[in-house]
Amino acid sequence: SSEGGRGHVRLDARDDRAERALLQKFVRLAHRHDVILAWNGERFDDRVVAGRAEHLDVPFDPELYHWLDHLKLFKRYFARSEDGAVTSSFALDSIAEAFLDGELKVPVERLARERGWDGVGDLFAWIWERAPDLLKVYNNVDVEIMERLEAKTGFVALHLALCRLCRVLPNSRSQYPMT
Repeated sequence: SSEGGRGHVRLDARDDRAERALLQKFVRLAHRHDVILAWNGERFDDRVVAGRAEHLDVPFDPELYHWLDHLKLFKRYFARSEDGAVTSSFALDSIAEAFLDGELKVPVERLARERGWDGVGDLFAWIWERAPDLLKVYNNVDVEIMERLEAKTGFVALHLALCRLCRVLPNSRSQYPMT
């Protein structure tokens, strides 16, 4: 989301040329923002984007951007559910269920099975090839959940304010005090 704006960028085709164009568009969009936010992004999104850009010779230096992992922020600032119990999982759907009135992510595996996925092979590769509309819904719901979590908790805004006050860069490393 960009200041309330919403959009979805998708490959025009499943080849290197199209993926290169997609990554170039991502780099242009990322360049307009101070922080790139993703749930569990440090373990997945950051690495995938940087690796694919390198593989496809797309000029992209991930060190120029402030990557902020919303999952790590959540763990840092609030590791309990509203009833005081420690959450057992930090998966986005578990957090959403605990904090957003039982809201869950898109049941992507069930929906894929309804569309013919036999449970063999990589689920998201199958969705990519055969049900891209489902992938779009899945990704959009993830963004909406993260927006609702931020509206309820204010953790991203709090962290950005603390970074400004402490004069540190707002990235995942800034979440932990240095000793």
